[in-house]
Amino acid sequence: MSKITELFDLNLLYSNDSASHSREQSLSAHRAQHVEQISISGNLWIDLRRKLADLESQTSYDKLDALTQRLLEWIHMRTGSGELLYVQEIVMQSGVASPATIHKGLVSLERAKLISLRVDTDDARRRIVAPTGRADAMLGELAQGLETWIAARCGMEPSGSADKSRQRAR
Repeated sequence: MSKITELFDLNLLYSNDSASHSREQSLSAHRAQHVEQISISGNLWIDLRRKLADLESQTSYDKLDALTQRLLEWIHMRTGSGELLYVQEIVMQSGVASPATIHKGLVSLERAKLISLRVDTDDARRRIVAPTGRADAMLGELAQGLETWIAARCGMEPSGSADKSRQRAR
């Protein structure tokens, strides 16, 4: 149940017995608590968006358009287990109607030296896609910055899982 729905339900519950002063006080206190939680949630979202924009601007990540960013993220996740990834598979699984759009994104990533494209030795018609060390470093930097921010917000020490994830990907 959402906080707003819960507040509405509490209002209905207590509206039938407005004579009871203690219930009114209880309702007011409960409302104030939920309004504060909603406000904190809204601020958290805004703070997170600001932090992400800040982290992106500290790397070259913000220079990539949204589609190219999603492509890089997908390639990074998909190749993390060591499986080979082919251009054809990216085009087929992208859900984008125009293969040219995906190819344009791949070319942008290759020019930025964030992915490498190499010919498959078993079938020269296929190209194998892999993130470069530069992409791993950039995504690791973003992850580390976010992890540090989250730990600071929660009053905890960063766990270093971003470093572990980067090492796993290599």
